[in-house]
Amino acid sequence: LMGGDKFFCNGLDLQWAVLQDRSTMRLMFLSLCGLVLKVLEAPIPIVGAMKGHAIGAGKTLLVAADYRVGATGRVLIGMPEVKLGVPNPYFAEMLLRFLTTESTASELIYSGNLITADEGSRTGLINAVTAPEEVESTAIAKAGKLGELPRLAFAHSKLQRTLALRREIRANVEPMIDCLLDAWFGPDAQSILRATAERMKR
Repeated sequence: LMGGDKFFCNGLDLQWAVLQDRSTMRLMFLSLCGLVLKVLEAPIPIVGAMKGHAIGAGKTLLVAADYRVGATGRVLIGMPEVKLGVPNPYFAEMLLRFLTTESTASELIYSGNLITADEGSRTGLINAVTAPEEVESTAIAKAGKLGELPRLAFAHSKLQRTLALRREIRANVEPMIDCLLDAWFGPDAQSILRATAERMKR
């Protein structure tokens, strides 16, 4: 799973999102949740290759992978949603808390700050860091190694690892998305979101 050289994925398209109504945004967040669950449940190994920044929803897709390779240098990962006046999607926050410690997750969530892939490797978000030109080949090599494992053994091991997380997400995601949308369509968040979308046009 790999994005571009500058961005693995820059997250949600705010210029599109600020023009949408509540029902469309609800469907979008639930669809993203469904995609994350598909990655977590895929019976094959999925390796994320992060040559560029992974922000917001991009970070969530990356960390849903079984193994994550990041580039050295100023390549950033994180979830800045709180700075935009909205909480993180429930499934994204639960996935982050699943992968790293409570204190590390809370620091990233409450601050909205971005960290480098090197820093992410010390928190469990990134498994390996290498030079940008070697990220793709390193990820492919790791996928090959994982792919050599007996298929059923790997698939069941993966499902067992993420069982509690997936159950918790499915049990709570819809009401939590509704809470997110209450904030999203509130006046404070709308002001910040629209101003940010306008800046991104420049």
